Amino acid sequence: MKLFDIFIKGINPDRLNETVEIKAHAVKMLQISASEVDELLAQPNGVCIRRNSPEVEAKNYQYKLGKLGLICICRPTRPLSNLELVPMEADFDESSSICPNCGHDMPVNGDDNKPAEKCEECGITITKFLDLRHKNEEREAIKSKLLASENNIHVHAIKKHEEEAEKQRKLDLEKEILQELHGGDEIKKSPSVKLLVIGGGLIALVGASYFLKPSTSQPPISTTENSATSTPVEKSAASSSSKGASAKGGASNNATPMDSQQAMQKTHDQAAQVLKGFGLNPDAIADASGSAGESSGESSTEEAAAYSPAATKKPIASLQPLNSQEIFSLLNTDTAWDHFLSENSQTLLQRQLPENAKKLSKYIVANDVYVDAVGELLHTAQEHKQSKLVDNYLAILETRLTLLPAEQQAVYFAQAGGYLALTNNSNPLLARAERLLATLPRPELQLPVILKLAVIYSKTGSLAIANGYFNRVNSMLTPITDANTQVQLRIVVARAYQEINNETAAAQWLNSTAPLIPQLRPETLSALAISYAACNQWKNGLNIFTEFDVKEHYDLWLYQAISASLKAGFISNALELHKSLHKPVYKALSAISIADYSPATANALVVVSEKILADELPTAAEKSIVASRLVSYYGKIKNTNKIQTLTVTIQNALTSLPTSAEKDAILTVIIRQYLHGFQIKAANNLLTTIQSPTLKTDLNIEINQLAEVGGLLN
Repeated sequence: MKLFDIFIKGINPDRLNETVEIKAHAVKMLQISASEVDELLAQPNGVCIRRNSPEVEAKNYQYKLGKLGLICICRPTRPLSNLELVPMEADFDESSSICPNCGHDMPVNGDDNKPAEKCEECGITITKFLDLRHKNEEREAIKSKLLASENNIHVHAIKKHEEEAEKQRKLDLEKEILQELHGGDEIKKSPSVKLLVIGGGLIALVGASYFLKPSTSQPPISTTENSATSTPVEKSAASSSSKGASAKGGASNNATPMDSQQAMQKTHDQAAQVLKGFGLNPDAIADASGSAGESSGESSTEEAAAYSPAATKKPIASLQPLNSQEIFSLLNTDTAWDHFLSENSQTLLQRQLPENAKKLSKYIVANDVYVDAVGELLHTAQEHKQSKLVDNYLAILETRLTLLPAEQQAVYFAQAGGYLALTNNSNPLLARAERLLATLPRPELQLPVILKLAVIYSKTGSLAIANGYFNRVNSMLTPITDANTQVQLRIVVARAYQEINNETAAAQWLNSTAPLIPQLRPETLSALAISYAACNQWKNGLNIFTEFDVKEHYDLWLYQAISASLKAGFISNALELHKSLHKPVYKALSAISIADYSPATANALVVVSEKILADELPTAAEKSIVASRLVSYYGKIKNTNKIQTLTVTIQNALTSLPTSAEKDAILTVIIRQYLHGFQIKAANNLLTTIQSPTLKTDLNIEINQLAEVGGLLN
């Protein structure tokens, strides 16, 4: 039997005016308290209210909850490992049967307990009715698949035709311009782009034939194995407090309350994890790095002025505008909001407002940031011996994390375990992570969990346990024969050592990937480069990429590296990398990101972005995205004059964009930036221009949910 999980994801946007009545009915139907209903409806990713339900029951719930005014979604239950057969209970009455057409309750034949063949009420022959209904359902299912297939083929054909027409138009235009420039002579272009694509294919082909020999399965750090296990752990343990908050890794948080400007420090925490890299231009980076020299401390306002457009200006005509892929990628690049919420949740907690801190943290989307925010609540409640609050926060974590795959659950439960005191070198969350680890079937799933446990145990002072986990790394890597998987796992090892402040071991693990570089896919190569930035080893990583030159994605990749440096607290590195950007749009966006982290240079950097917005952005899409990012920045510091000017700029830019999926993506970026700058009315106004009904519904729910955030911050 196919089973389903039932989820509630907020209130139907068309019935928001009935919110009070809907909540009252939900209390009665779900048999929970009003506060629990509020908590359930406020979860941005939805909440599972029932698991393993038969299809009929799930659809019945969906119908009733939908009629009530809630958004109800049924998803097939994910199969679990180690299933056991459980005897079914006889929960039905064998003395009667139900007519499938009219629902009439018909008694069975008393002699042989056979159900009635015909319904006394509506007169149908039951077996024929069921057979006909089954055939109709099968017919409709096949019909739906065929229609969907035909529609996909039609859409693909139209899209391909449009792409070919646009490509030919650009070629004709380029040919015409070249002829004008060369006095009417025909000019032939070299097929450099085609060679680049073929080169990418060759890399993939080599990667498929890769086989890792045992002699190369371990990083070249055998002479320092002790420093990569016991010694780093001992050093980190000496600087770790008993508080689990140190499990965050990287730069430690200040315990002092923050104002709006300070709360924006070190934003874009998840950018390097969300986007996929596409390649790089190492020669440009190497040249910029060689001329930049060492940077010490935070830059002054005068230094920030050096990052103005004039410092790295190139002819705009030689730079391609943002393509569709980059625009859609930008949907996920702004993680400032998660970090902003996390910092303010911590501030509310310091002001002894844990309930407000809990409400604020529930809007955090990224799981690792969310776990840290709830972990702070856990730690504080345990310190004050508030056992009921501890249980409440544990239940919140359980609700969020159990929706994830087992390997991710294990990592995040281990991360949260760092915030609870240990009893006999463990606590319930760490024990939960270890039990999940035992169920994972493959080394590539196990190793991230092992490393997270090693980091947490080292930070909580359980050095023997931490070293036991660290010592398993080499044996876990040995059987991995795929180059990309090897590098991805070595990156995880390096990041783990960086978390316990052992930069030497982190650098050695990153450098150990050098022999595998020619066989890597672009996204793995980019992840490696970003990890060098996150581990404060950016310059050491430059030499590895000398054989690669994927120029069309260079700026997007470099933007991710800047975000990784900021997340790790290396602001001066981010400023150096900023000098190597070419596209004005990325220079503007990265300047705002660095401004979020560096109050000392914020004003000068934001001026840089405003100048680029006014003079250098070639497309309406880029202008509207950069302007909306500035709205988010100015909204947090309540500069209404700037916001009004920028809103007009965005409106003017949007009028020139034709209706399309790409415009919907741009509007989504802008609406979310408006929300992050507390411009709720402006977000609602733009929502009406979204064409996709699904996207419009999701954004409407976000707008109504996030309206509460401003009140919590006040």
